[in-house]
Amino acid sequence: MAKKYIITTKEEDRIIAFAKELSTLDNGYWHSVLNDTAYPNTTCYAYDADGKIAEVDGSEQAKIGEPIEIPAKVKAEKYCYTAEDGFFENPDYEEE
Repeated sequence: MAKKYIITTKEEDRIIAFAKELSTLDNGYWHSVLNDTAYPNTTCYAYDADGKIAEVDGSEQAKIGEPIEIPAKVKAEKYCYTAEDGFFENPDYEEE
């Protein structure tokens, strides 16, 4: 199992990305440091081991804790995640 941060859609709780290192940009967007990819905090949640990371406006940085243990079977798009329910299969996912 790997330890990573989780980025999900707010609307569906669908996992769209994992990040080994996570920060926030000046505009409050979540930033996957190693992939240099930004995710809008207006449409995405970010999770650490303590649960959902509080959103920030551009005036402060989010307090980001430790990453989450990700089971090997969990894949982006195929799974969803919430702090309350943990990992669960995406009911709308279809194999290609």
